[in-house]
Amino acid sequence: MFEMLIKRGKAEKNPFEMFFIGFVYSSLAIPVGLYIFYSQASLVIVFLTVLASIHLMHGVMSLEEKKERFSKSEMWILREHGKAFLFFLFLFLGFVFSFSFWSVVLPLEVSEHVFSVQKAVIFEITSITGNASAFMDFQAIFRNNLKVLVLSFLFSLVYGAGVTFILAWNSSVIGFAIGNLARSELGLASLPFAFSKYLAHGLIEVLAFFGVALAGGILSIAIVKRDIKKKFRKILLDVFVLMMISIIMLVIAGLIEVYITPWI
Repeated sequence: MFEMLIKRGKAEKNPFEMFFIGFVYSSLAIPVGLYIFYSQASLVIVFLTVLASIHLMHGVMSLEEKKERFSKSEMWILREHGKAFLFFLFLFLGFVFSFSFWSVVLPLEVSEHVFSVQKAVIFEITSITGNASAFMDFQAIFRNNLKVLVLSFLFSLVYGAGVTFILAWNSSVIGFAIGNLARSELGLASLPFAFSKYLAHGLIEVLAFFGVALAGGILSIAIVKRDIKKKFRKILLDVFVLMMISIIMLVIAGLIEVYITPWI
């Protein structure tokens, strides 16, 4: 019932509100996950965050597919998709801020339990890139992000708004990384510094994932509604453009992460 309080039609018109909605959804997931599924809290908090958000995600996907059917030109539809990008962006930022905030505020023992799986993932990524040259780091990061990109497209195509899980999961990993860095510095006071270090490249990566998620979602809904026959080439062209833009953004994000982020 809680997720139904937010009307899907208004979500894209007021993207800035999604930050607070994302913060509330993911914040509520933490105590519920700890209370009901304590031993698996790391994954359950992501699942509960997805459960609360999927109604909004599906609404935006449906709206974007409808725009495809009545699009006036290629530039017009890209501008319209920009509204969906803002919706995704602020919802994601709400998730990230929430997870980073609670990873600092919660007692260390509780925080490490809540984000235990996320911590293991960060350690694994660090071990892969930590002892290599900058170019090898870039290759490893790009390959990993490309896998996530493909998964985002497939999840969105097969499950529709199911890609929400990948986006929520990434936000929990980035949020914990930011919170962990802040805790090692000055606690909450150093959160802005930690945000600038990770989001310099993280935002571009996430926007790339949003792009392919949107492409997969549009294609998925078009197939379900049998609109694919009417505008097959048009929809495929838009999907291709979104995917190419997303891959270019991943390259840029990888370069920033390897050559700029270490100096921040």
